[in-house]
Amino acid sequence: MSAPPGLTPSFVKGFEISIRFKHDNRTPVSEFLTNSAKELGNKDMTRPIKALAKHWVDDVGDLRLLVQEGQLRRVGLPLRLCVWIEDELSKLSVSDSLNLTATQLKQIQAQGTPDRHGSKKGSRSRKRAEADDEKKQEDHSQDTVFVYESDFDENGIIYHIGTQGRTRAFQNPSEAGQVRVSSSGLLNDSVPVHAIVDRKVVRCVTSSRKDSWFAIDLLNVMVNPTHYTLRHYSSWDTECLRTWVLEASVDGTTFVPLREHVNDESLWGQGSTHTWQLSVPSNKFYRIFRIRMTGVNSHNHWYLALSGFEIYGKIQTVQRVRRAVSVVDKYKVVKLDKYTSDLDHNGILYYLATKGGTASYTNPVAAGQVIVTASDLMKDSAPLSSVVGRECVRCVTTSNPMSWFRVDFLDKRVMPTMYTLRHYASWDTEALRHWRFEGSVDGSTWDVLREHVNDASLDKKGATYTWPLDAPRGKFYKLFRVMLTGKNSNDHYYLALSGMEIYGHLKVPEKLGDSINEQLPKDFVHQAPLDENGVVHYIATLGHTQQWVNPAKAGLIKVTASSLMNDSTPATAVVGHDVVRCVTRPEANSWFIIDFVDKCVKPTAYMLRHYASWDVEALRNWDFQGSNDGYNWETLRKHQNDESLQQRGQAF
Repeated sequence: MSAPPGLTPSFVKGFEISIRFKHDNRTPVSEFLTNSAKELGNKDMTRPIKALAKHWVDDVGDLRLLVQEGQLRRVGLPLRLCVWIEDELSKLSVSDSLNLTATQLKQIQAQGTPDRHGSKKGSRSRKRAEADDEKKQEDHSQDTVFVYESDFDENGIIYHIGTQGRTRAFQNPSEAGQVRVSSSGLLNDSVPVHAIVDRKVVRCVTSSRKDSWFAIDLLNVMVNPTHYTLRHYSSWDTECLRTWVLEASVDGTTFVPLREHVNDESLWGQGSTHTWQLSVPSNKFYRIFRIRMTGVNSHNHWYLALSGFEIYGKIQTVQRVRRAVSVVDKYKVVKLDKYTSDLDHNGILYYLATKGGTASYTNPVAAGQVIVTASDLMKDSAPLSSVVGRECVRCVTTSNPMSWFRVDFLDKRVMPTMYTLRHYASWDTEALRHWRFEGSVDGSTWDVLREHVNDASLDKKGATYTWPLDAPRGKFYKLFRVMLTGKNSNDHYYLALSGMEIYGHLKVPEKLGDSINEQLPKDFVHQAPLDENGVVHYIATLGHTQQWVNPAKAGLIKVTASSLMNDSTPATAVVGHDVVRCVTRPEANSWFIIDFVDKCVKPTAYMLRHYASWDVEALRNWDFQGSNDGYNWETLRKHQNDESLQQRGQAF
C-alpha cells in the first residue's frame, strides 16, 4: 500500500493512520496564495507570487521545501506573510473516516509534521532544518510491505509503481519513465525491452549469448525483497529458463546473488508463471534486480525469453533533494511566445540552438541543450536529434501502439503556449492523426497539454502545423512528449516526425549552458564485457537515470566510419546494444571513430564485440587510438595476431 500524493503514513502505537497535508504539494503557488488572500485581509498577492517565481518556486511542494531549508524569509516577502505560510504549511488534514480521538491526534502532532521528504519535524525545527540536513542527498520514507498472494496479482511493487499507488489504471512503468529496463541485447523480432514489466504476454527475448540478462532498475524505490515472479514469453513452450541467478544491486556496479536456480523446471510453457521465495536479511534494500542466465535454457540455447516480472517485499522510496529551489540560484526568464510562422526563429528550441541568437544554428541535441529519446526507432531512421532539427529527414519509430518521442530540457524549464510539428521526409502518408502532447516536471507524472483526435493538419511529407496549448498558467515543465493514441493516416502505429518547436516562457541559468553537462564520475571500473559500468553506457542512460538509448542515435556520441558495406547497419551500431551486421568495405586502413563530443575520457580498458554475420572476418591486427582534435592520434594499444575475438557476437 502506498499513500497518494500529499499522503504520508504515520505510525502511532502499532496502527497506521493516513495523514494528509492541508495543502497538496502539486497546487500552484499562485493558486495557493490567491485562494488564501481572504485570511490575510484580502491583500494583493501579485508581488509575493512574482518574488517566489524568481526563485523557481512553482508549486506548494517547492514552497514547502523552501520553508524546510530555512530560506523563506530571505526571498523578500513581508514577515507577516512568511509567518502565515510557515504555519499554514504545517497544518494537517486527517480523514474523517478514521474517527480519531483528540488524544490520538495529539500523539500524531507530537511526532512532528511530515515534510516534503517524509521526515518529521516539530514547528520549531521546521523554521530552520539542522545543518547536516543540507548535506543529505536522499531520504527514506516509512517502510511499506507488499505481500504475495498469487502470480501477477495486484499486490506487487511493479504494479504499485505502474498504478501510482492504485490511483490510476496500470501503465507500463518503463514507458512512463518510472522504471528502467535493460538487457544484454534483443533479437530483431523481439518486442521492446519494457515488456518485461508489462502485464501482457508477448514475445520478448534476448539474442542467444552466454550470460544473457534482463535488468530492472526501480530508480527511486529500494526493495527488501521476499518473493519474485517471472513469466515465460508467448512464442513457444520451449526456450524456458532452467539455470539462472536473480541478482540485486544498489548502484548498478556490484551485484549480489539473491537466489540461484539450477535445472529449475518451474516455467514449463508459453505464458507460464511462477513465484519464488527469497531469503534476504531484513536490513538489505536494493534498487536494481537482474535475471542472468548461468546455463542453457530448456531448448539448449542461451535465449533468455521472459514476458513479465514482479517483486514483493518491503520498500523505501528514495527522494533526492531538489536543489533547483534555492535563493542562490541565478537564472532568467525569457519570453519566446511571438509565433509568426511554422518553424520561424522565435521559438524556444531555436533560441537554445543559437545560444540566444548569439551563435550560428546548431542542433540543440548536438549543442547539449536538450536530450531526445523515443519508444524505439526504425533501423533506417535518421538519429533522434532530427526530432528537434531543422532539416526534413526520415525520422520514424517502429510501428507499436503508444509510440512516443520525448524532449528533455535538462536544467531548463518551459511554460508552453504553442507548439509546432513537422511530418517526415519519406511519404505523404504515415502522418499523425491521434496523439497527445504532454508535459512533465519529473518524467513520472504527465499533464495532457493538448489531445488530438482525427487531426489531419499534417497531410504530406514535410508538412508543418502549429497548435495553441491549454497549459496551466504559471507551470513550467522539464520534459515534453508526443504520444500516439491511435493509428496514423496509413492505419499504422509508426510515429513519423522531423521537426518540433515550442513557444512560451523559458527559464534558463543566467549563463546559458553553464550547467548543462554534468561532470562524469572519476572512475568507471570494468568488471565484465557489456557490463553497465562503462562510459558509453553511462552516457546512454544519462548517468543511470533513464532507460538505455543508443547514444549515437540520441546525438550524445558521434560515430563515423571509413566506409560501410551496402548491407551494413548504420555506424551507430558500434555503440549499440544489439549484435548486428555492422561492417566497413574491404579497404586498407579501415576505421571506426567514436567522438565523445563535449567529454574527454582517460581510458583504462576498452571492449569490442564482433558482428552478427559470421565467426570469420574477426579482427586480428589493429590499433586502438585516441585523439583530442581528430587530427593527431596517439596509439593506446597495438594488436598483432590477436585472436581474442573468435565467433560472431563475442565480446572481449
